[in-house]
Amino acid sequence: MTGTTRWEQRFAAGRLTLPRWAARAPERGAYLAGVGGVPQVHVLDGARSRQLTDQPGGLSKVAISPDGEQVWWFDEAVTGGPGTWRLTPFVGGQARQALPAQAEPLPAAGLAFGGDGTAAIGTRHDGASRIVLVRPGDRPRLLIESGDDLYVSGLSADGALLAATRPADGDLRQPEIVVFSTSDGSAVGALRLPGGVHPAGFAPGEHDHRLLVLHESAGLAVPAIYDVTTGTHTPTDPGLPGEMRAEWYADGRHLLVCHIYRAGSTLLRHDLRTGANVPVGPAHGFVRDATTRPDGSVDLIWSSPVDPPACYRIGADDELRLLPLRANEPEPLAARAYDVWADGPGGPVHALITAPAGGTARPAPAVFVVHGGPGACDTSSFGPYVAAWVEHGYTVVRVNYRGSAGYGARWRTAADGAGGVAAVEDIAAVRASLIAAGDIDPARVAIAGASYGGYLTLLAIGRHPADYAVAVAEAPVADYVAAYEAEPERLRTLDRVLLGGSPAERPQAWEQANPATFAGQVRAPVLIMAGRRDPRCPFEQVERYVEALARRGAEHTLMAYDSGHGTRGGAHRIAQVREQLAFVTALMPAS
Repeated sequence: MTGTTRWEQRFAAGRLTLPRWAARAPERGAYLAGVGGVPQVHVLDGARSRQLTDQPGGLSKVAISPDGEQVWWFDEAVTGGPGTWRLTPFVGGQARQALPAQAEPLPAAGLAFGGDGTAAIGTRHDGASRIVLVRPGDRPRLLIESGDDLYVSGLSADGALLAATRPADGDLRQPEIVVFSTSDGSAVGALRLPGGVHPAGFAPGEHDHRLLVLHESAGLAVPAIYDVTTGTHTPTDPGLPGEMRAEWYADGRHLLVCHIYRAGSTLLRHDLRTGANVPVGPAHGFVRDATTRPDGSVDLIWSSPVDPPACYRIGADDELRLLPLRANEPEPLAARAYDVWADGPGGPVHALITAPAGGTARPAPAVFVVHGGPGACDTSSFGPYVAAWVEHGYTVVRVNYRGSAGYGARWRTAADGAGGVAAVEDIAAVRASLIAAGDIDPARVAIAGASYGGYLTLLAIGRHPADYAVAVAEAPVADYVAAYEAEPERLRTLDRVLLGGSPAERPQAWEQANPATFAGQVRAPVLIMAGRRDPRCPFEQVERYVEALARRGAEHTLMAYDSGHGTRGGAHRIAQVREQLAFVTALMPAS
């Protein structure tokens, strides 16, 4: 196993995903598990697990055909970038390209299977979306080519209908659903609801054209049933205060609902006829993923801030049994985990604290680990990155700032028009609250984040230069205006929503939300890590920001990699985290 220390071993265990089982061969599954810290495809045949791929850069997407004969995986040319779907026989052997006519790597735009084995593959190229249909025994057929930003989201069990999403009014966060006939590609249905609507799969029965969807109701994501045949949708509100994910049970009469509320999650079996909810699985911690099986059992990945993630199965007896997979480092983290709420300028702000066990007379140094997204959230779950900081003596603070999911649409959209400014103010409010409570030392606070979290890190040290002693920004937006000019159009669309328009339309908002505006105020030494081939946060705009720091003699270090948007793990990731730990520890003021 790569790495010698406990924190390195946690990273070396790598990513673990939930097995996806073949619909017609339910003992055959495919999943991702770390090999030397790099995710590779593994297959499960009953209780026997074995590795199927050995890609140097690792993989991020895997699926299995309904008959269990072919394992699909996305061969990305650049980490987080375009690639090609490939198929490997379940029993092993030579991989082949799913779309032989695809001559170059393309961004993935969804993959779905029908119960009859039909596959729908979505790609994007030169601003156009393409959906190709692959029926068993037939040559791939181009079904749809459109200027709309389409994403494949599901196929009906009989393979007759295809569901896709596209942004409503250009807002990627509020999609609408379009349903196409797979016979000729014609649109046969559409569903648009306030707040957006997300497909969650067709009903499992043959010729059952009910589509499970999630939509905003009273500011929260709840399930509904869209009957494509009749064109009607029926709200299905389990009566819970938080947001939800859902999927069908095999009987088509029940839903498995994952209830996400205030950074935690629980599972429920929801009866569509009676509305009754029956709890399933753990009552605390966080369920990262869950899926139903034909026999009615449920597989899930569960963790807590101190318990590493592992895959479990819950059967008819409600017993939680560990699945026979390659799992993450099983040793719990020696830490104290608790929540705090702080009074922020936009309302109460929720933060998750993970502190070294025991404690001392004086508070430990703290690091604010800022999540990306922006529409993601930190959860009451385990992460090797957080564990690494804690095991080096730091209290880790994770803030679900305005724009985070899990608290309703009002909180998720509360930062619209201001970019990262609102998030930075929420982080500052949590910092002040923890200092007032004596939980952290105001002179020994660091901040670190990746992607959108890296952007917020740079914005925070510019707008609040006295608050942070040292900073780390991975794959960040550093000069927001320059990034906007160079990034793909679909990301520009999101930026226009976050800032209320383009830089030309709202120059003041962009100026206030741009880390480059405040580069002259930065006091904290900052480590910036960036990929030279990053399509999301282009390297050139990072260089411009670094040049601005250099002109005023600000202490900084730029580490550039020949990679895309981040790394999937392995020795490279361990080396990155080692650099971060060393940088912060060396420059953090003494106690």
